[in-house]
Amino acid sequence: AAPYGFVWAILVYAWIANYLIRMALSALLPPIMAEFGLPYAQAGLLSAAVFYAYTSMQLPAGALGDRLGRRRMVIAGVLLSAGTSVFTGLAGTLTLLFAARLATGLSQGFLFSNDRVIIAATTPRGRIALGQGISFSGPGLGTTLGLMLAGYLGTLLPWRHVFLLFSFPPLLAALMIWRWIPEPPRSTSAAD
Repeated sequence: AAPYGFVWAILVYAWIANYLIRMALSALLPPIMAEFGLPYAQAGLLSAAVFYAYTSMQLPAGALGDRLGRRRMVIAGVLLSAGTSVFTGLAGTLTLLFAARLATGLSQGFLFSNDRVIIAATTPRGRIALGQGISFSGPGLGTTLGLMLAGYLGTLLPWRHVFLLFSFPPLLAALMIWRWIPEPPRSTSAAD
């Protein structure tokens, strides 16, 4: 099994990979608005699409993790997130773009419900809170990097290409999780 600090680092990276895709839309919204002729109200609905689906996926993803395995759900989520990034980049209509962003939220809902259990299972009892805190620094880092990188890349490339590029980091995250993170036990006693 991988050392617990390495598990934390992999999960931080998985969060960053997800947030690159999640936050890129905000930085790339001006050219998207121009391409689709979106007023600000529709742009706001499009931007929030990830969160409608992300929120609704928390309970089902947790239940699936309990039933099918937490590691499996995290891997599925980051792989699906890579696919939704490609789907976003290829979406030719506003309806497809909205669907891609909903799918992004669904895919990213798999991570939070299941990585917490992995951290708790692989971390020494006296360091679990620290592990949770460190692993959850990934969203903050991913938000910052997603906005900065997407904004910068958006000055060099068409917005669609940025989403295609951002599909690669989750693939690496899935590979690292598959390779080095063990499946936590499915049941523990109440004392644990």
